Amino acid sequence: MTTEDAAGSELLPRKQKPRGRGNWLRALGSFLVQVGIGVVGGMTLILSYQALIDPLSSSEAWIALALLLPICAAHVALHELGHAGAGLAVGMELHGFSLGPIHWERQSHQWKARWERGLRGILGYVFMLPPRHRCMSRGEVAIHVAAGPATNFATALLICVVMPKDAGVGLANSLWWLALISAGYFGLLNLLPFSTAGIRSDGGQLLDLALSPSSYLAGQQLQQVVNLSRDGVRPREWPRSLLPHASELESIKPPIRTGYTYLAGLRAIDEGDATTARIYAFSLAKEFATAEGASATSIALLMATYAAACARDPELLAAWLPHIGQHWVDLRAQLLWLKAVQAQLELRTEEALESAKESRALIQSVVDEGSRVFLTDQLDQLELSLRSSDHC
Repeated sequence: MTTEDAAGSELLPRKQKPRGRGNWLRALGSFLVQVGIGVVGGMTLILSYQALIDPLSSSEAWIALALLLPICAAHVALHELGHAGAGLAVGMELHGFSLGPIHWERQSHQWKARWERGLRGILGYVFMLPPRHRCMSRGEVAIHVAAGPATNFATALLICVVMPKDAGVGLANSLWWLALISAGYFGLLNLLPFSTAGIRSDGGQLLDLALSPSSYLAGQQLQQVVNLSRDGVRPREWPRSLLPHASELESIKPPIRTGYTYLAGLRAIDEGDATTARIYAFSLAKEFATAEGASATSIALLMATYAAACARDPELLAAWLPHIGQHWVDLRAQLLWLKAVQAQLELRTEEALESAKESRALIQSVVDEGSRVFLTDQLDQLELSLRSSDHC
C-alpha cells in the first residue's frame, strides 16, 4: 500500500468504538444510566396503567390502551410547542417541527410538510435558529431549553385543576389519570441528563450550560457563522477569526467541535483549498467512529462534499453517501447534487444531468441562503462541465 493509499483509507467511514479504558467506562456508565431510566420509567408507567385499568371492563381497558398513544403524542407535541414558544419569545426563529415521522419545515417563505423516518430515539423536536444579529445570553438559552419540561409540568397542573373530583371509577377517570401521569413522566424524563442519538436531553443541556460556560461561548461564536450564512454570506467569505485552526479543535467539546470542523471544512472546500479541506476531513472521519444521529449525518455530508468538490474521488464519495441519513433539516437538494457528481465521475452523463435538475428544483429547501449560494454555484459548475463534455 502506498502512502497515498494509506492516507486515503483514513478518510473512509468507520464505526468502531475507541477501546481505551476511560471510553469503555464512560460508555458503560451511559448505558447503565439509560437502562435505569428506561426500567424505572417503564415500570412506573406499567404499574400505573395496571392500577388504572384493573377496575375497567375488558372493552374499556382496550379503549384506554388505544388512547394511550395519542395521549403521549399530545404531550410530546406540547413539550415541543413549549420550546418553540419560549424560543420565539427570546427572539429565535422557528424553521422546523417534527412529531414522529411527520416533519413541517420552513422553506424560503413557505411551510411544507413531508413524511420521513425521524431521528432514532427522538419522538419530536423543534429546529430553531438564534436571533440574527445578536448573541443569546445564557439565561435566554436556559429559558428556551427549560420551557419543554416546564410545559409538561404545567399541563399536569392544569389536568389536576380541571379533572373532575367526583368522576368515580370508570374509563373517563382512568383517562384523566393516564394524561396526568404521562405529562409528569415526560417532564421528569426530559430533565434527566442523558444523550440519545448524539443529542443531549433538556436536563443535559441545562447541566452543560451551568457547568461549562466555555462551551456556551464557543457555541455562540459558532452561531455567528451560521447567522452569516443565513444572511447570504457564502462559506469562503466567512471571517477566519470566527473559526478555530485545526490545531485548536481538540480543546473543544465534541458536539461543538463537530460543528466547528464542519463549517471550517466547508469554508476550505468553497475556497478551493484542498490541502486545508483534507485536514478537516481527516478530523471529521476520526469523529465519525463514535458519532450518532444528526452529528453522524453532518459528518457524512461534509465528507461526501469533500469527495465531490475537492478530491473528485468516486470511491470516497460512494463510501460516504449511504451514511447521509436523518437530520434536523431537509438534505434532499444536497444529496441529489452529490448523486449527480457521482454519476458524472462514473461517466453517466444523462443521469448526472437529471439529478442536477432535480437538485436545482429543491434548492429552496436548503435552510440558509449562504448554503444555497454554494450549492447553486456547484450545480452551475457541474452542469457546465457536463454539457461541455457532451459537446466534445
